[in-house]
Amino acid sequence: MSKTIKTISAITKNPEYSANTIASLMKKLELNERGFAVLMNVTVQTVRD
Repeated sequence: MSKTIKTISAITKNPEYSANTIASLMKKLELNERGFAVLMNVTVQTVRD
């Protein structure tokens, strides 16, 4: 007997966060720009922008 696996996925747009929201999150996590960039797997410049 053959079994079929069906994968269902949807593409969603990444939410946009304000600079204040990001700063608040960094403060809560006790991270500087570099630490947050590493956590998010982005460059420090991306965090600054």
